[in-house]
Amino acid sequence: MKETFCIDCGKIISRYKLRCKSCAGKGSLNHNWKGGKLKRRGYVYIKCPHHPRSNNWGFILETHLVMEKKIGRFLKYYSKGNANNEVVHHKNGIKDDNRIENLELMKHSEHMRLHRIGKIPANKGKKVPEEMKERIRNKMQKVVKNRLRDSHGRFIKK
Repeated sequence: MKETFCIDCGKIISRYKLRCKSCAGKGSLNHNWKGGKLKRRGYVYIKCPHHPRSNNWGFILETHLVMEKKIGRFLKYYSKGNANNEVVHHKNGIKDDNRIENLELMKHSEHMRLHRIGKIPANKGKKVPEEMKERIRNKMQKVVKNRLRDSHGRFIKK
């Protein structure tokens, strides 16, 4: 009997097939392949497994790739939440609009400051009425009373 080999990895396979099961469903050969693009939470991700900032599945935000191409280097990233990290801001607020004229490079701290403008709590500087305080206090006492505690008095999840 003549042996047939997978054209991708070289494993011995059934003589009527071109690829083994593990190679047949990868990348562009998969029936769900959409050209290496993925959309999650409004952002567009691109398959780029060799990029230093790609996630576990090999995808990176398209905004990062567009901005890195424009500036000619990788974005600066130190650690999660670091104020000096570089982020890409969408000027018009549309997350999947990745045209270079809509993108702006800024530090993480500047980006947070930009998005906090106009989000000051309504009662800042004003006194909360005693009636409201009493209602909140009663509600919190009911919540705390109904929660389970362990032998040390700490709250536990149900």
